[in-house]
Amino acid sequence: MTWIVLFWHFFVAAQNPDKLLSMTDALQISSANYLIQSKVNYTRSSAEAVQAAKKVALPDFIIAAQTSYGTLNGVNGLGSGLPGITTISASTNASQNMNASFGALYNVNINMNVFSFGLQRAFVAATRGQYEQDRADLRQTKFDVETTVIGSYLNLLTAQRLRIVMLDNVERISRLRDIILARTMNGLNPGVDSS
Repeated sequence: MTWIVLFWHFFVAAQNPDKLLSMTDALQISSANYLIQSKVNYTRSSAEAVQAAKKVALPDFIIAAQTSYGTLNGVNGLGSGLPGITTISASTNASQNMNASFGALYNVNINMNVFSFGLQRAFVAATRGQYEQDRADLRQTKFDVETTVIGSYLNLLTAQRLRIVMLDNVERISRLRDIILARTMNGLNPGVDSS
């Protein structure tokens, strides 16, 4: 992909000879490459994941209120699917029934892992490790693309210089041919020299 971008740019520059592509311009064009931009986005994402992992240790505090058709005795199963310490208050009866009466179910939920046994630190360390890996991958990708661009740029400069040398050789040989033809036509050289 880098070769295509560079050669296309050189082709366009050949159409407009006033604009030359410098090596810094070539490196800037390659840094706008989709591969590098995707690695930059991965790095940003993992940096945000580190910030999110640090916030997991904060306690959750949830308050919920529900008006139920029936009583607390009519609630089958858990009163709340939320983790943590849950307090439930509602009207109760001495026996189980499903009489239709309007009651209320109030939930207060506080969830905090007081004893995580190092799980929080390990989670933050894991996300930091992913961030460092993504940063290193970005640096390596930039290095790979830059070395490819610089190599391509130097190869192109070499090809341009070789073309100039070859054109000079053609001009020198054509002048030598003109001299040999002139000498042959005037009889100073044998006719075989002009062939």
